[in-house]
Amino acid sequence: MTWVGLFQNRKESMAKTADAKTKQARAEAFGELEFEADEVQLLPQTTTPVAGDDVVMLDKLLATLNDLDDVQNIYRSAEPQD
Repeated sequence: MTWVGLFQNRKESMAKTADAKTKQARAEAFGELEFEADEVQLLPQTTTPVAGDDVVMLDKLLATLNDLDDVQNIYRSAEPQD
């Protein structure tokens, strides 16, 4: 196995451990709950304001990314301003 393969395996293992810890913490805090979907969502700790023409460009970028078959999730810290 190559170093890249070892790194990828380690990275996947760490992600599975983090998901398991998140589920365990949720179960301890709230007990056993029924969910329609069981997934982890990333939320930004800080946001970046976007205004004017940049909002239009951001919307076009997000629309383009959503149209790609390979893109599953899009996370952003940009916050459009009115």
